[in-house]
Amino acid sequence: GSVATGGGGGDAPEWRLAGAMTECFLLEKSRLVRVDSGERNYHVFYQNCAKEFGMNATTATEYRMLNQGNCIHASDDTDDGEEHGLTMSALTAIGVTSEDITAMYAILSTMQHLGNLTFTEVEAEGAQAGAGDPPDLVPNFINEVASSTEEMASALGLIDTLFIKAVTSRTITSGRGSMVVRKLNAREASDNVDGLIKFMYSRLFNWLVAQINACMALSHDHHQTKSTKSTP
Repeated sequence: GSVATGGGGGDAPEWRLAGAMTECFLLEKSRLVRVDSGERNYHVFYQNCAKEFGMNATTATEYRMLNQGNCIHASDDTDDGEEHGLTMSALTAIGVTSEDITAMYAILSTMQHLGNLTFTEVEAEGAQAGAGDPPDLVPNFINEVASSTEEMASALGLIDTLFIKAVTSRTITSGRGSMVVRKLNAREASDNVDGLIKFMYSRLFNWLVAQINACMALSHDHHQTKSTKSTP
């Protein structure tokens, strides 16, 4: 919405923004886990690495989410450190607190580490050859930029054993209400982790849109006067 101020005595009104609403439409979540050659993931991740925020932060080349497109630098005239400063200024301008900014970057760092989580299939203890028993999955990290699954789970507010169980198995409920837990293979477990990354980023993005809308909302105290006229 916009408002006109002044305009008395035949003067032309001066327009200024009074409020706005932003909506999220078709967020490209697939980019988080897979990008084509020559492309980057979302710029905020590279800014995050440039300023060394979050858990065991290091260079963008160490993260699978960020290096798979072989395009770490956007261009010769783009400095991710400087861009990070602009992002911080924008977040402050819309009223995001320093505590929330720190939490936001911690979440982004956790997502980067999740992107490096892989699984190795090993023969299940006590399994019989040829019996078709599903293998056990051993979690590990590419480039070892995260020290342990315990640290990863802690960053998510979870117990590491429950976190690993959640992403390496699937609970199936029958029509009678009975539940069966099925082990997943390495590819299925990795797909689960990718889904978690997409979910986390989507929730974080929607939260940020809500912060923008709260900042740009039309004040309830705004009303029409002789010198102020509201328009859609």
